[in-house]
Amino acid sequence: LASGAAAKAREGSAVLAMAGVPLPASLSAAEPPPDPACALCARYCPCAHLSYSARLAGFGICFLLGLVLSLASLTSLTQLLLGNPRPFATKYTLGNAISIASSMFLMGPTTQCNNMFHPDRRGATLLYLASMVGTFLAVSAVQSGLLALVCVCFQMGALVWYVFSYVPYGRACLRRCFSNAMRFAV
Repeated sequence: LASGAAAKAREGSAVLAMAGVPLPASLSAAEPPPDPACALCARYCPCAHLSYSARLAGFGICFLLGLVLSLASLTSLTQLLLGNPRPFATKYTLGNAISIASSMFLMGPTTQCNNMFHPDRRGATLLYLASMVGTFLAVSAVQSGLLALVCVCFQMGALVWYVFSYVPYGRACLRRCFSNAMRFAV
């Protein structure tokens, strides 16, 4: 069924190309050249050989595990406020990392990385990853509760900004809500 739909799409794009209508590369009749990173991933990534139901199960398990860890971090919130940030920051950051990694089961690591580092999301992704590393460094090397809390706040903000990049007009709406809230607060 899927190959039939792909064949019809190729036929339709070939007709448009013969009519002189310029087509984007994603709609051209020719197959795109294989991406070397995808070939490498297909060879070494265990996700590449999973069935669709196994990918869904992997996504569900990882996402739920990440969600449980992130929610379990709330039980350590009092320890954070009392000066012991390690349990809260570790659970929260690991939960976020596992939840984000769960989507690799659905689309594969190469596509996931390409989506994360798309020019629209690159800043949010870099801030998110830097704040995750900063959180671990704050609780292990520096042992600063305040720095860990700041890094966790940056994690939350970067994650929200990243998620809203997938929603049409999401970031514009978020900016408007934030500016209205700031105007109301002042």
